Amino acid sequence: MGRFVEMKSEELFEFIENYIADKIAKNSDEVRYSYFELKVKQNMDKSDIDRFLKCSRIILEGLRL
Repeated sequence: MGRFVEMKSEELFEFIENYIADKIAKNSDEVRYSYFELKVKQNMDKSDIDRFLKCSRIILEGLRL
């Protein structure tokens, strides 16, 4: 079990909001996560990636203008 599964919801959403903000600062037209970036650089396992992507979707849908 990875570190993201162990995070409280508030901590996870805060981490992902900051992660998305960094992505948007680099390219405001698109937010892209590669498998390598999540699995290797962030050291996520399958459950971490699933939770990360679900929370990202919620945040990104809220940002839709």
